[in-house]
Amino acid sequence: MRTHLHVLRLLSGVRQFGQHTTSHPSPLREGAPLQRSRPESLSHGERAGVRGFSLRVSGEFCSAVLSLSCAFLLIAAVSVAAQPQTPIPPDRRVALIIGNGAYGERLALPNPTRDAAAFAGVLGKVSPKFHILSAFNVSSNEFARILSQFEQELKGSEVGLFYFAGHSVQVGGENYLLPVDMRTDVSVIGELTEINVAAKLGAVRLNDILQRMERLTKVKLVFLDACRDNPIAARQAEIASSEIGTRSASWALSVRSVSSLGQGLAPMTATAPGSLIAFATSPGMTAADGEGENSPFTSALVHHVAEQGADIQEVMLKVNAEVQEQTARMMGQPQIPWVNHSFVTKFYLWPWTPEQQIASLARSEQMELKRLGCFPELPGGKWDAPTKNAIKTFNARSPATIKLGLASPSEKDIKALKALDHLICTDERDGAARMVYGGNGRTAPENRLPGPSLGGGVGIGGF
Repeated sequence: MRTHLHVLRLLSGVRQFGQHTTSHPSPLREGAPLQRSRPESLSHGERAGVRGFSLRVSGEFCSAVLSLSCAFLLIAAVSVAAQPQTPIPPDRRVALIIGNGAYGERLALPNPTRDAAAFAGVLGKVSPKFHILSAFNVSSNEFARILSQFEQELKGSEVGLFYFAGHSVQVGGENYLLPVDMRTDVSVIGELTEINVAAKLGAVRLNDILQRMERLTKVKLVFLDACRDNPIAARQAEIASSEIGTRSASWALSVRSVSSLGQGLAPMTATAPGSLIAFATSPGMTAADGEGENSPFTSALVHHVAEQGADIQEVMLKVNAEVQEQTARMMGQPQIPWVNHSFVTKFYLWPWTPEQQIASLARSEQMELKRLGCFPELPGGKWDAPTKNAIKTFNARSPATIKLGLASPSEKDIKALKALDHLICTDERDGAARMVYGGNGRTAPENRLPGPSLGGGVGIGGF
């Protein structure tokens, strides 16, 4: 309120000042042309500010205009301050997805840009809450800029995700991601050391990215399809083989591999709660770029991320299985993805809605009841009268330690049903029910089941 009164007084003062200066002739008469001065007649300040144009205005008029401008700026500032700031959504998610393939003729990779585009596409489809930053074939400078933007976007977010496809290198137990404009000439490769690898190559240390994420967001997901052949070691070998015999022995010794320049990526540990780090293959191994549109790892990742209701650990188990199967068939030996996480509860990229969750749990419980001979219908996911009747039948004939709830399906009940390997409910006319839990509690061999079904309950989880 005091601010508004101050503004009104200021405006009043401007009005009074204008009244005192009306006796002076104004050069800005209606219809009067602007006067153009010759550039050489302008002061240095005038040249810089008006590019050769000058308005001859009285000092009093300028002061009045400036005062009035300040008043309006003050009003605008008060209005902006009074406006409530838009809060950051509590479930905001941010992803940075980078695909680098255009490394040059000898080091180029065909799939990373397609891999990154495919992963960005499926992530935006299954999880619209993600604000996705995508970048392709980034240089060293662009890498720094996009990481800075990513850091700003992460502030106040619930989930942060980083995906990189392209070349990487491990040096001294540290993993570095390589920009497409990394230098591979003799002067750089020949003098590469553990200390100068980031500066010489414009490389980005992966731990730096992870530490930013750990500081700014609750859930951290890192996916690296970057374990291709070591481009630096290959270039060093190429330079050495081409130059030995044409340069002095001392120079040949300088073209050497860094002592701790390793193959593939170095292992990393997800130390912060709610973290997951996934490599396309095991540490120290190289990953296939793939024969199709996408690499085996990203192809499997895109496939299983698109499964609604699967928590991230389940997704990665399926990715692991698919990559091993595909690469064993393609290369004769499996490529084994590597995952390290610190999750203590389930997290979903694409969770069920509450209604879908209940239907999924109901269907899973119905499948288990049917397996045990208690549910004659086809599992449809409706928590209806036939389902409740089946539960009543089960509760009447099941062990005293297992009683299912009638109000709603639950993961606890499904887990208890999965532990049973005997028929519980059968047609009374053949006496099988008496054989299952009759007399001394032993079960007839013909009523023993091979084991629980693969159906499982899912729920909505996260942090």
